[in-house]
Amino acid sequence: MYQADFLLRSYGYTAGELFKGPGHLALDIDPKLAWALENRDIFPLDLNRAEAS
Repeated sequence: MYQADFLLRSYGYTAGELFKGPGHLALDIDPKLAWALENRDIFPLDLNRAEAS
């Protein structure tokens, strides 16, 4: 729960981004990994073509 709170407060995630589906966090994986797996259309990032930030 701490990690989800950190994502909400520090990174500006919304509850809708983290709590997809039945409204519960997955207990067997990290919330950041769960978000990444739900948003696979963004990943993988090609480091050779990505803009430097």
